[in-house]
Amino acid sequence: MDGGTGTFNAVDAGMLSYTRERILLPRPDSPVRYNMTVSVSYDDAQTFRYSRVINPDRSYYSDLARLSDGTIVLIYGCDGDIASFSLRVYICRFNLEWLTQGRDSLARRPRLKSKSYDLAHGARGGSVTVVRELMAHGGAPCRPDR
Repeated sequence: MDGGTGTFNAVDAGMLSYTRERILLPRPDSPVRYNMTVSVSYDDAQTFRYSRVINPDRSYYSDLARLSDGTIVLIYGCDGDIASFSLRVYICRFNLEWLTQGRDSLARRPRLKSKSYDLAHGARGGSVTVVRELMAHGGAPCRPDR
């Protein structure tokens, strides 16, 4: 996993193959089990392009499901004073548009943007190599039409 998932805590979390192109990952985005976050990957969970916080408070074990209409269901433990034992279980539901803040939808492909800049043009002295989007799979630029 890349650093795009933030601070990952060693806690049970279920990944969901939401569609053939999208994998979802829920987890506390904090070293002390706070900040329940769900992220979406477009490259087989090598990187996670978009993330959204579900609950900023204490959060524990989680799992995801997809309903037939595309609704995402997240179940996770929360609250309590013991680091490995939740006081309550929450269930929430949302859609892909909410998760990606409108940048992806089941009705259309994700709106991913990629640009390459040749830093050698206009550079003063020395040699500079072409920089591609480092978060893209295999160092290749991401393409929305893949």
